Amino acid sequence: METMGAMERITETQIEQIKGTGLPTREPLTKEEYDRLLFAARQQDDERLPLVLQSFYLLGLRVSELHYLTVEAVRAGKVDIPATERSKSRTAAIPKEFRDALTEFIERKGILSRSVFLSSRGRPMHRKNIWEYIQRLCYAAAVDERKASPDNIRLVRAQEFCEQVRDVSGLESFQDVPWLKRVLRVRL
Repeated sequence: METMGAMERITETQIEQIKGTGLPTREPLTKEEYDRLLFAARQQDDERLPLVLQSFYLLGLRVSELHYLTVEAVRAGKVDIPATERSKSRTAAIPKEFRDALTEFIERKGILSRSVFLSSRGRPMHRKNIWEYIQRLCYAAAVDERKASPDNIRLVRAQEFCEQVRDVSGLESFQDVPWLKRVLRVRL
């Protein structure tokens, strides 16, 4: 009995260590689940939702970096993300099809400058609202809401890329490469 308790404490400690390293503690999201979330987002009245999901997936942006996706960045075809305590500075190239979709959205909404994704009050979308939107999509998409997070959406694309190319070095736009190596357990 006492051995079992010690094992449980070790497991809890390990989980806390994982949380401290920034590794996702949720089950990974699959490509099929991401596709269902994207489909459900396109069925909503808010046309920002599919574009926000695609920003996490295609550009590897974090929620805290979404405000760097500006009208100017879309026109330039790349998002420059400055260095923070958690990451190095990097540039994420915007794929042409996604850039065209963003440009169309910007023109339709009449956004002249600043962040592409604004709240109804004209401010950049708040992380809490983004999380709530994603969690609401889970029911419509039949996806476990514990799996649906912006980080897991980023990881779907990173895993897909690694399976195709088998090289993590091309993932700079997705974040810190050593972090990805730990998450994806890729050995070079």
